[in-house]
Amino acid sequence: MPGTLAFDVYGTLINTHGIVSMLENMVGTAAESFSQTWRDKQLEYTFRRGLMQNYQNFAICTSQALDYACQHHETPLSVEQKQALIDGYRTLPAFADVAEGLARLNAAQYRLYAFSNGGAEAVDALLAAAGIRDHFAGIVSVDDLRSFKPNPAVYRHFLRQSGASGSNAWLISSNPFDVIGSISAGMRAAWVKRSKNSIFDPWGIEPTLTVTSIGELVEKISRWNPKPTVGKSVSPAINREDLLQVLRSLEIALHQPGVRCDVARLSELLHASFYEIGRSGRCYTRADILRELPLEAPPAAIHSQDYRVFEIGDGIALLTYKSAEKNADGKLSRHTLRSSVWLREDGGWKIRFHQGTPAGEFLAEES
Repeated sequence: MPGTLAFDVYGTLINTHGIVSMLENMVGTAAESFSQTWRDKQLEYTFRRGLMQNYQNFAICTSQALDYACQHHETPLSVEQKQALIDGYRTLPAFADVAEGLARLNAAQYRLYAFSNGGAEAVDALLAAAGIRDHFAGIVSVDDLRSFKPNPAVYRHFLRQSGASGSNAWLISSNPFDVIGSISAGMRAAWVKRSKNSIFDPWGIEPTLTVTSIGELVEKISRWNPKPTVGKSVSPAINREDLLQVLRSLEIALHQPGVRCDVARLSELLHASFYEIGRSGRCYTRADILRELPLEAPPAAIHSQDYRVFEIGDGIALLTYKSAEKNADGKLSRHTLRSSVWLREDGGWKIRFHQGTPAGEFLAEES
């Protein structure tokens, strides 16, 4: 199997602004602004409830966000009008590119799952109404954990439910917070840039790849999950810019607490003969890293920049970059020059060697 794909639903597959035509009959020219407020507040409520551990399901968050939008826009709606909008939310349309794109992924034998903040029954009905339910092997809902994306636990929940591992599982989402959350939890992620005006959060954690439609996924993901050739190790054709993006994404994943404490994910990324010469001069084997890294105190945020890649052999690449710890006040410390040797094995990249060398201060690049 090429891999497992976890599709975010609302805003990625399903057009949440498909409700605008109904709103036009209720709030007139304010319909688009009203719809955006409703959607923004819906997401905000999930974030806040997740952080507060004061869980209410996605349907309640949606209903309460609608109440807020009515007050914000000073457009009181009747109980019947609100119920009509809530009912309309259950039959929202898919984006135009979705059905064909999913069919192409099915034909390429990817395992597709819907992975949503919404309840499983509601998502099942929504996908069925949009005519795309049959493309999916199953539905995984965060409701099982009584939390919301981007809590790292919900991404681990998806991996358990789908039987996938971080190295062959992708999140597909139009929401930057979801993409960053999944990468921080050790998955790969494709950002679906639904609008040319969309901005990806400048956190220094980039999507593994970016597409503008679901139809682009087959070709772009295939570069990362090439079909193995029996009896031969063959590196797929990949240009330098794509290779840089691949290895940069993997290296940044190794900076994330959700990956550093995950022995299974670390085991997937570290080569069997991994060796590191640390910034302090101490040397580490793979066994040392797997034993010690999950037990470390929560690390400081890592800023990294100036990534460069050099192909030094078939399926062998040298990645160099600068890093520093980002303190609570935003200042950088422990500036370091870093280099990693990555080897392609079994259709994926594994880090074989890493070295950190203390360096002079440098100015942080704007992300």
